[in-house]
Amino acid sequence: MEKDKVKIHGILSNTHRQAARVNLSFDFPFYGHFLREITVATGGFIYTGEVVHRMLTATQYIAPLMANFDPSVSRNSTVRYFDNGTALVVQWDHVHLQDNYNLGSFTFQATLLMDGRIIFGYKEVSNVL
Repeated sequence: MEKDKVKIHGILSNTHRQAARVNLSFDFPFYGHFLREITVATGGFIYTGEVVHRMLTATQYIAPLMANFDPSVSRNSTVRYFDNGTALVVQWDHVHLQDNYNLGSFTFQATLLMDGRIIFGYKEVSNVL
């Protein structure tokens, strides 16, 4: 990735239980619909519905690792994304669980590809079993 084109979302990187809309530069096919906008949430998921509401986790989401993450508990936590015209990569970087900071940080990604494929990547995941 071209590091200068990666966008760190300031609000999501410093708050708990927040979500923000992100425009796509391509049509992403998702269950028979083409999306041009998604919603990235601090809880480790992407909401694909059109109407943002309190129960985002009820339906229509893509979740590489959904949990009660709180980026505001660490200055090293960020939620960032990158769109190159054929793929959108969202990365939750060094995020901690809100109720259990001592488990360590989590770093993971979701990539949405223009052809409809979804790829999850995990760099740092604590053993929470």
